[in-house]
Amino acid sequence: ANAGRTSPPPRETWHVEPGKVADNLYFLGEKAHHSFAIVGSEGIILIEALYDYMVADEVAGGMRKLGLDMNKVKYAVMSHAHGDHDGGAAYLQDAIPGVRLVYGAEDWDAVEKSTNRPGGKPKRDMVGTDGLRLSVGDASIQIVTMPGHTAGTLSYLFEVKDNGKPLRIVYVGGTAIPFNGTAAYYDQYIASSKKLAKAAADYGATVLLSNHTEFDNGYYKAQTAANRKPGESNPFDVGRGGVARYFTVVQNCTEAAKLRAAKM
Repeated sequence: ANAGRTSPPPRETWHVEPGKVADNLYFLGEKAHHSFAIVGSEGIILIEALYDYMVADEVAGGMRKLGLDMNKVKYAVMSHAHGDHDGGAAYLQDAIPGVRLVYGAEDWDAVEKSTNRPGGKPKRDMVGTDGLRLSVGDASIQIVTMPGHTAGTLSYLFEVKDNGKPLRIVYVGGTAIPFNGTAAYYDQYIASSKKLAKAAADYGATVLLSNHTEFDNGYYKAQTAANRKPGESNPFDVGRGGVARYFTVVQNCTEAAKLRAAKM
């Protein structure tokens, strides 16, 4: 959407401080979009790269502020090829020795076809396939392919520790529902949402994360989580029921969009 951008918006409109969300999960996002670091015994997994003009400040700078070594990042996983989430991908590829950059297959194709890409074009690397597990010692994420928002959207299941206790998370990689789709498009979107809802339920996820604050209040919850008192529960922990309700709402909204499209 920002291909014709002449200059980035002023820093004070988007910059926020990073925060420790759980024992080994860190928020590196900005006001509207999220990036997270999952820290394991043998490395770090980064989720998302934000806009090209934010990545140095929020992701690299955020890790520095939190005392995390960016050179320990083994995987940088992009949920999908839209510039608000992957604009900084080429920067990460250049800045981190040996990092594996991960996209869904169709979104790698989109990256390769793209022109006029602010932040530059990353070099094709690892494909995130359904069920693939990326491990960094005692932490790992499992990929769930979720075609819909884009053809190669990736979502994730992962466990972190919070006050020493396991906390299971489902991360929805493609949230926004476009209103100009075909019936077949909406059917696929709903099928993907049901697939991830089932995977999350089977996994026992009690936290739902996304990459847009408008869908999960992530930026606000991250601040709350980072500043809570010892023993306070994690604001991201909404229980299995809360996670299930999110998917029900998404599916209902998609059905509504499908009905609206049919009338047009």
